[in-house]
Amino acid sequence: MRQEGESIPTPSGPMLGPTVEIPHHALALDPEGDGFLDWIDRITFRVTDRLNPILIKEARESLKSLQFLVTFFLLLIATILWTILGIVFNAPEVYYLPTGGAMLVGFYFVMAVPIFGLVPLAAYRSLSGEIDNDTFELLSITQLASRQIIRGKFASAVLQMLLYFAAVVPSLAFTYLLRGIGLAEISMVLVAVLMAGFFLSAFALMIAPLMTGFVGQSFAMVGLVAVIVFVQFIVAMICLAGIIGENLAATREAWMFTGLTSLMTLTFVVLFLKAAAAQIAPVTENRSTSIRYWMLCQQTMWIVTIISVSIYYDDFEPINFGSLVLAAYWLVAGTIFLVEPRELSPRVRRDLPSTFATRAFLTAFSPGPSSGYLFAVCTGSVAIVGLSLFGTFARSTNVTTEPILFGLTMVGYLAGYLGIVRLLTLPFAIRSKLSLPLALIVLFFVLIGTAFAPSVIHVAINGDLPSQYNDLEIIDWAWTATAGFERSGIPFHLSLIAAIAGGVITIANTLAMRDLYQYRKVAVPSRVILDRSGS
Repeated sequence: MRQEGESIPTPSGPMLGPTVEIPHHALALDPEGDGFLDWIDRITFRVTDRLNPILIKEARESLKSLQFLVTFFLLLIATILWTILGIVFNAPEVYYLPTGGAMLVGFYFVMAVPIFGLVPLAAYRSLSGEIDNDTFELLSITQLASRQIIRGKFASAVLQMLLYFAAVVPSLAFTYLLRGIGLAEISMVLVAVLMAGFFLSAFALMIAPLMTGFVGQSFAMVGLVAVIVFVQFIVAMICLAGIIGENLAATREAWMFTGLTSLMTLTFVVLFLKAAAAQIAPVTENRSTSIRYWMLCQQTMWIVTIISVSIYYDDFEPINFGSLVLAAYWLVAGTIFLVEPRELSPRVRRDLPSTFATRAFLTAFSPGPSSGYLFAVCTGSVAIVGLSLFGTFARSTNVTTEPILFGLTMVGYLAGYLGIVRLLTLPFAIRSKLSLPLALIVLFFVLIGTAFAPSVIHVAINGDLPSQYNDLEIIDWAWTATAGFERSGIPFHLSLIAAIAGGVITIANTLAMRDLYQYRKVAVPSRVILDRSGS
């Protein structure tokens, strides 16, 4: 036993075993941060700093949520199960006959459930939850603009869609190996599903701030579900009956229509996002002008599309269809414009047109219900007449109704029905702020009433329903529009009556537009000029 203070003996002789020199980590050899790995770190930090903070917040919350994890793993399980069951159901033909189309049908429904249902509903709840839980005020006091908040929410929905696609798309290669389906059909189905997902997610964000409270959110949710079901039905018909059933992807015309449809869908996505950002923007900001400029661009894209299709097929019947769509588009848009507040903040009034020329042509772009009504009627009428004139001067002989006559009828319906809606809702707008549900309900009853009014009058006079189209049916927009595409067409005198009636109703509305020119441009305060200059 060693005594206290005795030194510890050290081993003598050579050390046992060879010594191994462990190399340092690459970052330890680069303390100044000039190496390749540190360069990657700097690039990733810069990219993340430039990303939308709402996107980062929503991505972290959604990807860590139980809903996403359960949905993602259920999607993987459904993909594997359909791969197995598809082979079982198609046996023994799967060994010697092309069965890729049947497998793609199943994978379409596997993709449709999360893309069409879960992602839009999650985007809706994300924004509505911010408003209902009073957490939106925390976002509003930051330096983030309303459009940045909406873009972050939409980008988060797109990220979830891409992750769901990543779980299913690799399995689509299996359908290609089974023959009967090509890469063109698979690509077109993916484009259709992706565009529909973009559309529904943007639409969900647009209607989320419309109504508050339990009852309002319930009605909005029901409306969103109805739109989801309708879009799902349309996309299913296109993908299952057209792309997969008829192999339409092999034609050049199918890809042309896919490109045009995707372009118009993306324009609606941008419009919905702008409308959602306008609803959550402060009341002191101009929330209308940018939307109207975009709607004007969207209308131009639609006109160019219709003209291109007519010239390509040498068939000018689509001109009348384009006029019908423009009339319906501006009728709904004009009804929504009626809900805008009448009061303009000083910040908005600083940018109002001041000269006579600018007030004459640019007042319709200013916020307000009267300017919105004027913008919808004038823009829609000019577009319909211009498109109809092109169809009249360049048409072939296979057009049932002269495009200018059909266009005048649509202008009459647009001006007349929108004017009636404005006159009916004007007392509510004067007494209090007009709500969007009330305006849409009035529009619905106006359309239903005018569609059934001729039949009621005919039964009251003759005792039975009319069997053929007559002059009284010019009130019925549905039968008149249908007659415009039939062999008989719309007579000249009825088109003239519709246009004159719409003009009379528009004149009656102009007499009740005292608020249109009551606001004048105000000077920018000196303190604001000093703040902008940084002094």
